[in-house]
Amino acid sequence: CSIVLQATWGWYGLAYAAVGLPVFTVYWLTCDIRQKKTRDGLQWRQALRAKIPRLLRIVIVPLIIVCILVFQFSRPQRDLGRRYDAFTRTQGEVLQGSADLKHFLNEGAFRLRVSDLGGDVVRGEARTAGADRHVLSPGWLCFAFALLGLWKRRSLPLLQRRTGYALLAAGAAGLILAFGDSMGLPFTDRRLPLPMEALRAVAPPFRAFRAVWRFSWLMTIAAAWWAAAGVDVMLAWSAGRRSRLALPVLAILAATVLSWPVGLPAVDVPVDGLPRDALFPQPGPVLTLPAPETEFDEDRVEAMWLLRALQTGQAVSGGASGWVPPEVRDLRREMKACEAGEKNPHLLFDRMRAMGFVSAEIALRPGDAQRVRFWRQALLDYGARSRSPWPAAGYSMFLLAPDNL
Repeated sequence: CSIVLQATWGWYGLAYAAVGLPVFTVYWLTCDIRQKKTRDGLQWRQALRAKIPRLLRIVIVPLIIVCILVFQFSRPQRDLGRRYDAFTRTQGEVLQGSADLKHFLNEGAFRLRVSDLGGDVVRGEARTAGADRHVLSPGWLCFAFALLGLWKRRSLPLLQRRTGYALLAAGAAGLILAFGDSMGLPFTDRRLPLPMEALRAVAPPFRAFRAVWRFSWLMTIAAAWWAAAGVDVMLAWSAGRRSRLALPVLAILAATVLSWPVGLPAVDVPVDGLPRDALFPQPGPVLTLPAPETEFDEDRVEAMWLLRALQTGQAVSGGASGWVPPEVRDLRREMKACEAGEKNPHLLFDRMRAMGFVSAEIALRPGDAQRVRFWRQALLDYGARSRSPWPAAGYSMFLLAPDNL
């Protein structure tokens, strides 16, 4: 049930489960079969045969049901893949989204810093400037607790130890996948192939993943589990002695403070989600200006275009997306060429009108005044009529075909 819900929510989470759960299950069943073999004096084949009913009940049958449901939920993505041959990620994109050894030292932009304790909290874009999103560090205190838990693992019950080892195995698999399809060999220009390369070759769904470093979250789960085991060891050590209780309490408090999110940007979203059909005098798709050249240039303005579409009930040509269809990619490149003086924007407006676009909306984004001025002047020169005052703050709207309205 959890995997099916994960599939409906996001495919990255489903991928983590698709990697982590089989590793966890195979390790658990191997230990189970080994225990039965040792206890009953059976051969490996006999012990496996004795476990087949349990294997069918807890693994095979649920797996078949999950696969059927996930296959049904994936129909929109499968249809999109049939329509577009390029519905995959390139090797270069995977390389950009892969982990690196330096990311083990990267604690992220929003984890508490020493300067934050003095009240000098840097927020918003200034906090993320120069920060890398590829975070593999679970936190040094969490790492220390996890090492303590592993060191004192013999004090844990057998069932808990087996669970911890299985999580470690799943985490190791995720960590290997997080480094992408290859890894550079030091002091050479050669790369070492990794399992992600084989998965991309034989399993088409894995070709759709770009930010493969997120598979490292399986190791984060394992680190959190073993850190909890380490804290449990500290609490057991201090049991019955108030003088010793201060150490685990302080350790838990320090772990909480150091993992507390700081400087998270709060973005004002001027959309209440209610449709505003009256904002546009005639239904039809809206040309959104200006546009990013590539998906890597997308920012919160592109996300706002999607919210504008919800608010107005009109389709828009812009918006943030993890994968950009070829038509949108070509449109963005043409807009960039218009801004560079390589193409005539009037020809672009003619084609958009022929496709049914009756209006254009310019986002008055900060720091983009030059591009805004270009598109406003291009629309006015084309004969588009500005609708003023425009009721949406931060936007200006033009009618592309005023003679038809």
